Amino acid sequence: MSLKNCKRCGKLFNSQGHSVCPPCLEKDRVDFERIREYMLTHPYVSALELSRETGVKPAVITRFQREGRFISREQQEAELRCTACGEAITAGQICNDCLKKLGSPRQRPKKNKQ
Repeated sequence: MSLKNCKRCGKLFNSQGHSVCPPCLEKDRVDFERIREYMLTHPYVSALELSRETGVKPAVITRFQREGRFISREQQEAELRCTACGEAITAGQICNDCLKKLGSPRQRPKKNKQ
């Protein structure tokens, strides 16, 4: 455990892997559920509109984005491609098929240093 300042209220607390204190963790859960429900019917909503419609503060929405809790409009519109074969992927840099072909790092051939 380590001492941290809560990202929501600023109070000092013993962190167990969370960025917010236990009382604020419940508030985060409620806010995230509001956001999730709204985004199910409005997937391309801006952060400002999301704040207005759900009552969740813009700073909380921004923190959720930075923590990777939901995908922003830019991420939804961006099409990721495997760097090895060019196949469309949803996350990372290499598709599962190419990862299987490459094998573990120990099996990869070493590059010649010139």
